[in-house]
Amino acid sequence: MIGQTLDDYLVVEKLGEGAMAVVYLGRHSSLDRQVAIKVLRADLAGLQRHRTRFEREARTIESLQHPNILGIYDFSGSESTECFIITEYIEGPTLANLLDDVGLMMTEPAALIARQLCDALGAAHALDIIHRDVKPANVMFDAQGMVKLMDFGLARILDGNRLTKTGAVVGSPSFMSPEQITGDDVGPTSDVFALGVLLYRMVTGALPFRGNNPVFQLQATMAGQFEPPDDRVPSVDQAMVQVITRCLSREVEQRYPSTADVAADLDRLLLSVRIDPCNPGRWAVPRYLESFEDYEADLVEHLLEVLLERGKDELANQHQSASIKTFARALALDSDNREVLDLMAKLGSTP
Repeated sequence: MIGQTLDDYLVVEKLGEGAMAVVYLGRHSSLDRQVAIKVLRADLAGLQRHRTRFEREARTIESLQHPNILGIYDFSGSESTECFIITEYIEGPTLANLLDDVGLMMTEPAALIARQLCDALGAAHALDIIHRDVKPANVMFDAQGMVKLMDFGLARILDGNRLTKTGAVVGSPSFMSPEQITGDDVGPTSDVFALGVLLYRMVTGALPFRGNNPVFQLQATMAGQFEPPDDRVPSVDQAMVQVITRCLSREVEQRYPSTADVAADLDRLLLSVRIDPCNPGRWAVPRYLESFEDYEADLVEHLLEVLLERGKDELANQHQSASIKTFARALALDSDNREVLDLMAKLGSTP
């Protein structure tokens, strides 16, 4: 395949391979524009249902013109010998790559990334498109640090047409909602659940539902029990704990009804620590991607100042339980902070 030309696109090098397709770096022959070429795998191309699914993915992406969704340029058509999709080429890492490097993220950068995913998913849901496979490997960052949601190969369009038979289990086991596992109808809240799994992974470095194999993972998800995020990582903000817990509700009715509602709570979280979600300035995602160590060191300093001031205000207004929670997060960020330790001692609380 390397060196071949598919229509107007020269295949330059292989970038990766998945269950359905192989992805190559390509270049438009006349525009000299780099692109990504997603080619249906040869062992699947002979079956019409795989070609139909591939075409469905292309048409789904084409309908989603949004800055946080990977853009499509061209499609070969399902009858072409080589069935392929041409998309924009993103040089940046995936969220999976980033998490491999950092292990876990602080609450605030995780919230800034997740709210962009909320926007992307909200745009899809507005067109009755459910992604069904939200996971770190399907989230990328472009050169400007903007989040890009990709791979709508498992997307479900809520129009009554099914490419998957009723009762089929579709998705990645670690991120699937209970209704996906049971093969029941999915909706926007299924993606909300996956977003909750994603957030849990980002801020704790672990998955909420774990098992030695996919079957045990699915059983854990169906049981609906997970260790609270702040039990694993005490520095996780209580507002983030509440967002994750609601997203991961086993019952659909108890989850956020939309990703816009998730984004609203994430925005409130960010504003509470003096970070503007629409204009984060020095806390913007690109700076985190450049050097997460420097970013988090500065963020800890910023948060200690904010939390100390908030805790004192809560004390002055006789909100003792709230101040204890505020100071507890401050100590989780800096266990030797003398001023916070003294305040906690006066409260008669053991840090």
